[in-house]
Amino acid sequence: IVVDNRGVTVYEVGGESLAKLECITRACLAVWQPLKVRSASTKVTAAKGVPGTVSVFHRPKGGFYQVMLDRHPLYYYSGDKGKKGSAKGQGLKLQGNQTWHVVTASGS
Repeated sequence: IVVDNRGVTVYEVGGESLAKLECITRACLAVWQPLKVRSASTKVTAAKGVPGTVSVFHRPKGGFYQVMLDRHPLYYYSGDKGKKGSAKGQGLKLQGNQTWHVVTASGS
């Protein structure tokens, strides 16, 4: 399971990419909180064993910078309450058929 630098699980939603953002409403972003950084120049790196490219993109709506892994935006699940090792969001559905997944080192 991929976690942030505090050990908190990160998620992605199936079918989401930069070209097609799925979590865009205030309600969605309240439950699925973006993994944010201060600016586009914030240095982000993947831990050893996490394949792929970690980068940052700017969300025009909301005006914040979000971390991505292989061009897939990363989120926290509010139900995990920021607890290290919690992964209660695995398999939950967004509006429609999109499913949220814990990001894994071998891909989700």
